[in-house]
Amino acid sequence: MAFSILLFVTEVIEFIILFLGFTFFQNKLNLMQILFHGIAAMLYLWYIFLDWPGTRMWIIWLLGSLIPIILEAGGILYSYLFYIKVLRLN
Repeated sequence: MAFSILLFVTEVIEFIILFLGFTFFQNKLNLMQILFHGIAAMLYLWYIFLDWPGTRMWIIWLLGSLIPIILEAGGILYSYLFYIKVLRLN
């Protein structure tokens, strides 16, 4: 139950960040997001079809939710600092 709540919360945070659009034009970050979500999707399939134990879900959560949120937070910080730098130059 705790895992489901944690997964839901991280996904909601990720969707909010996505729709705010801070990192929309950071192509390398978007590529990393796609890569980690793709790896997580493959691991979910293996989890279902190979009947993995429940403890493996934490690895999938790490690759599919935690790392992408950390990357998004770094992208937002980069965008914010870049915006401040541009404002100071003008």
